[in-house]
Amino acid sequence: MAALYLVLVLVALGWPLVAVGACALVILALARLAGGQGASPASGRWEWPLSAGMAMAAIASYGYGLARTTSLLMTDAEDRCVIASRTAVGYEHPVSSVGATSLWPLHDTTCGPDLVPAFVNPLVVTLALLCLTLVVVTAAARVRRAGDVAGHLRA
Repeated sequence: MAALYLVLVLVALGWPLVAVGACALVILALARLAGGQGASPASGRWEWPLSAGMAMAAIASYGYGLARTTSLLMTDAEDRCVIASRTAVGYEHPVSSVGATSLWPLHDTTCGPDLVPAFVNPLVVTLALLCLTLVVVTAAARVRRAGDVAGHLRA
């Protein structure tokens, strides 16, 4: 359980670096797709960086949402609401006795309204599905190309 907590803390703190890496991989894939390095769209040199970029973007989106919650703070509920409000005067939201936190879908209603922005969960799911789709399409294309090459070698 301690390892999971450590991973979640690292994701929440490191999401900006992961987002930069995702942008770099997507830009690399798009440059390869556009033929910037002599690769054709059929060569397959752009699919894996694009898949990895989508996966990293999903992780960065989840980390952004996780950083907005009070889930990782080891304090009592009232202190978590003070920290989450980020105001100099005091906390805006009283502690809610019916509030709850969840790591998936990511939400935190401990201090009243949900602290996680509404776009985070749909964005994470969309990016993860896009990554999985790209992986499946890439693998199927590789298998088909390998079958075509083997067929030409037999002929």
